Amino acid sequence: MNVIITGGTGFVGANLITKFLGLGFEVFYTGRDLENRVNGTCLGCDFSKISWDSLPKIDALLHMAAITDTTVYNRELMFQVNYFDSVSLFKDAISHGCKNIVYASSCSVYGNQAGIFKEDMKLSPLNPYAESKAMLDEVSLLAIASKIMPKIIGLRYSNVYGPNEHHKNKSASMISRLLWQMKEGDPRLFKYGEQKRDWVYYKDVVEVVYLSSLSDKSGVYNIGFGESASFNYIVDKWNQILGLDRNPIYEDNPFEDKYQSITEVNIDKARKELDYDPKYNVDQGMLDYDLSSF
Repeated sequence: MNVIITGGTGFVGANLITKFLGLGFEVFYTGRDLENRVNGTCLGCDFSKISWDSLPKIDALLHMAAITDTTVYNRELMFQVNYFDSVSLFKDAISHGCKNIVYASSCSVYGNQAGIFKEDMKLSPLNPYAESKAMLDEVSLLAIASKIMPKIIGLRYSNVYGPNEHHKNKSASMISRLLWQMKEGDPRLFKYGEQKRDWVYYKDVVEVVYLSSLSDKSGVYNIGFGESASFNYIVDKWNQILGLDRNPIYEDNPFEDKYQSITEVNIDKARKELDYDPKYNVDQGMLDYDLSSF
């Protein structure tokens, strides 16, 4: 079977390539030289410029590529890549016989609404990144309802984390960024570190993308662990794991009105329809890092 993975050299994408190659798939990917080194057949760095006529029949498109920096406020650029180019990619894939599309969405589409996020909630994005993901979800759901598209699944990732995120720089998870900071000294947090995230380990994400590629369902699904932990908790946990005694330095948040204070997602729909069963709570995920070079 043949699969295209966009963003294949990125954090999630590179691990997906390893997974699908290990299962015997022929993997084609888009990616960048400065990210992770991967195997498979590279189709260039720009997923909007894939030469489809040169490819064999594609069984699945796994679209992980996007601008993910939530502090980018160039709305035109964000929408071009994350929405318009993505919609064009889906159309191209469908016109070449692909009947199985899985793409990365985000729980940022919920904004700062109170309570646990569920898929049927009204969307309330706070920044261009979240807006672009909300629009992609909405057009995908419309296409599903009108039967324009074959099977398509959008995965609203919560906060994905894990080792080998260095290439993401400030877009890396706070779990990894705090580890890097604490290696050098006291970490910096926005006041007062009690912001919470539903942390989802990359191995659980890779597994649910694989399950989604096999599923006959369509729709959008929350992907997290189903519980949240604060940034202060992460600092305390790294101190415990690493035998350190670092203390956070609290700073004003310059993105206060565009910043999600708490993310926690209900994953019942994914459990039921995709057989999603996350294995790593935040403590287990942090312990799974290779800290031999710390």
